[in-house]
Amino acid sequence: MGGEAPSTPARAVIRHGQAGFQRPPSRAGVFPFSEAGTGHAAFFDLDGTLTTHRSSWQFLHEHFGTWSEYGEQLQGRFFAGEITYAQWCGHDAKPWVGMTRGQLVEAGRGIAYADGARETVAELRANGVTVFLLSMGLNVVVERVAGELGIETWVANELCFNGERFTGEVRVHIGWGEKGRVAQRLMRERGLPPERAVAVGDSESDLSMFAIVGKSIAVNPRDERTVQAADLVIHGSLAQLLPLILGR
Repeated sequence: MGGEAPSTPARAVIRHGQAGFQRPPSRAGVFPFSEAGTGHAAFFDLDGTLTTHRSSWQFLHEHFGTWSEYGEQLQGRFFAGEITYAQWCGHDAKPWVGMTRGQLVEAGRGIAYADGARETVAELRANGVTVFLLSMGLNVVVERVAGELGIETWVANELCFNGERFTGEVRVHIGWGEKGRVAQRLMRERGLPPERAVAVGDSESDLSMFAIVGKSIAVNPRDERTVQAADLVIHGSLAQLLPLILGR
């Protein structure tokens, strides 16, 4: 799951209303945006979308040598229905108790940006599109990425610290399937209409976000359900998003 995404030809496929995600006509967005600027929004996933690694949780486990004997086992228990998502997060972070914030942030720096991520976000922001970052990953990674890309509003799951030491507590701000709820709240707070928003992601964890915006784009999707739920699918560089969203 880690490493650079394989090189594949650029490809875009338009899809509409598949896999149970038909949008009401009142929320059908114009795509590309006829005029970028105030009132338009783009919601991005992080892991596997703006970055090459599929999971910041797994990346940290691999970095510290705790994936195969610990993290992978917990992942299996969650998908088998044995534990809740909150329980998974709480247990998953236990090997890092006592580590410093600096250690965890520095470890996360090994996660590489996806091709075209920096210029795509920069160009959207330069054209007045409000960019949000919604991730089920970790604040010690997401906060750094948001800062580097100039994304002011981000939501991620939070490792809690006492001073500089990780306590073992994890605050879940985005649970499994909850990105749509979070995106709706942010749009309501900012007065942004859903039909003028686009969501960009790569996996099933992004589908609730896909369902509540005007248009959805799957980038290098990792499963068929995500392909079927998206309005549009691209493979390769994120820079392909720019003419699709901005129309130029």
